[in-house]
Amino acid sequence: MNKLTKLKLLKNKLHFIFQFKKIDGKYTVILPDKYKKPIKMIKYVLSVIGLFSAFIIFKTVFIAFLFGLGLFLIGKLIERTTFSYFTMFVHPLPDFKVDMAKWIGTGFCYYPDPQNANVEIPVVSWIFSDKEYATNIHNLMFAWSYGNYEDKDKNISLSVILHNNNQYTFYCYPSLDRKFAKLFHNYIENETLKEKSTRDDIHNKLFLIFIIGKLFDMPSTSYLPLFKQRYSNGDPFIFCIMYAEDISKTPSMINGINKFIFHTLKIKSDGELTRQDIEYDLIRMN
Repeated sequence: MNKLTKLKLLKNKLHFIFQFKKIDGKYTVILPDKYKKPIKMIKYVLSVIGLFSAFIIFKTVFIAFLFGLGLFLIGKLIERTTFSYFTMFVHPLPDFKVDMAKWIGTGFCYYPDPQNANVEIPVVSWIFSDKEYATNIHNLMFAWSYGNYEDKDKNISLSVILHNNNQYTFYCYPSLDRKFAKLFHNYIENETLKEKSTRDDIHNKLFLIFIIGKLFDMPSTSYLPLFKQRYSNGDPFIFCIMYAEDISKTPSMINGINKFIFHTLKIKSDGELTRQDIEYDLIRMN
């Protein structure tokens, strides 16, 4: 590890411990909750020092002034200190061995609605070369959607990130604002408020999630570019998990696996991603 990397890691570590931000128009020092007691102790010690400073004889008035100014500035800094605490919500994780080699392809199309010939339904499919593994992926997604095949609450997020070299990466992950994640963090906030009787603490909400993702080539015959033109994020679409011995064979449905109806499919080029997108850092790490 070179010196530059070490400095960056040290900077990130210090930023994680110590932050200086503007909150409600005032600059505030933010420290982890574990430093609350030491900071309070320092405040009491400074108060005692301030009281006993009346008995200290300084050589000059200027030194006395600097001493008093120093105590004042440290006191103001402590007053501007806000404490933060962290909680982590763990979304359902795989209980099987992950092997992305068994995910061999994807599919995009529009299919005529059986009830209305004038309407076409967007359909997205994943193709696996192993039925048992496909079932495991299905069950994991079923857990993410709280046992619902129609994911009206958008508990699952899917994204297709396009690259310049006729490739794309398909991602799927549980949404960070799933119902139980919100309930968990709200519960922690209420319990913390009861225990510490303060509303000033900053709650940093962390998540542990498993992200399914794989890079695919996009051949000239791919329907994905046209699908991108037709599809608007938020429109419901059918999602199928299918089986094929290899990608040259016609995929088929798997017994015991139902179709999902999802409502979130982000399709963007990697240049359109911002730090607000989870995929932004995922692409950078590849």
